[in-house]
Amino acid sequence: MLLRQISKLCTSVLLAFFAAPAYAQDIVIGTGSKAGVYYPVGGSICRGIHGAANMTCEAAESVGSIDNIYALRLGETDFAMVQSDVHHEAFFGSIDIAHSPYRDLRSVVSLHAEALTIIVRDDGSVKNFEDLRGKHINVGERDSGSRRTFDKVLPSAGMTRQDFYAISDSSDREAGRKLCDGEIDAMMLMIGYPAASVTSLADTCAVNLIALPDSVIDDLARTREYLQRVQIPGGLYADIPQTTATIGTAATLVTMADQPHDAVEAVLAAIFDDFPKFQRQHYALADLQKDKMAHSGLIAPLHPAAKIFFETRGLLQSSAMIKNPRINAASSAQYVPQNLLQSDPD
Repeated sequence: MLLRQISKLCTSVLLAFFAAPAYAQDIVIGTGSKAGVYYPVGGSICRGIHGAANMTCEAAESVGSIDNIYALRLGETDFAMVQSDVHHEAFFGSIDIAHSPYRDLRSVVSLHAEALTIIVRDDGSVKNFEDLRGKHINVGERDSGSRRTFDKVLPSAGMTRQDFYAISDSSDREAGRKLCDGEIDAMMLMIGYPAASVTSLADTCAVNLIALPDSVIDDLARTREYLQRVQIPGGLYADIPQTTATIGTAATLVTMADQPHDAVEAVLAAIFDDFPKFQRQHYALADLQKDKMAHSGLIAPLHPAAKIFFETRGLLQSSAMIKNPRINAASSAQYVPQNLLQSDPD
């Protein structure tokens, strides 16, 4: 944080010295790994800001949702991409989120749907969710949303951590290598789809996706207002033709209440001013629906600048709808247009 402040000061001095146009603000968006979906989506927003606003923007790589929410609270970033379940816990408070509740957290926009993606070797012994008992699984790094979401699944599945032979917390990239090498039996990712990391994994070794049982999905959807049934379409990844039922959240973009209005406006303008172009930046954005992006999965109140932005564009629905945090699975890619990018476009 101190280094960032020093960097901003030096930049301002240099710009003034050379009589260059001053930037209103340097925007940093906490995203995820480069092989995931958050990072390229954040990069797409930043490119829109660079093209239209008198600001700079950086998509900062991170471990994921928990890492992002902490960095936002500490002032290390200006905006954070977080799963709606992490969003919920941060705003209302949870023993799993340090120093929560964050009552000054503010919503900016709802983005794509994310799905709990359970990956196994196609030639392995795990053919369904129940087969995971007694196996070695990877649930994501400590401050990842993947790990946090899987912990919510266990009680609904009648499982505890003791039901597994071992649980590791390797990075997604390292877990993929271990899966292909037979060192682990399964790995969990909470991610939009299709994801470049899963595509790369499926091209490296033969893998399959495991569905959650309907009873587990139904229980989670009933007891966790921010979770809902999601279908990962078949054909997105090599040699995985079947549709896979699982649970999902909405990817949301959040900030703090004191974030300057012009920064929030710049972020939203980068998304909505040329909405078709934004959708073309990644498969996961292809089926976004404007009228849902002001409320789906958003838990904290809208930042005032976001509220004004959505109102002026006729996208803000009734207060009853805004308070409903459920995601809509149709907001994620249900088809695969061939002209869209899947890997990181940066």
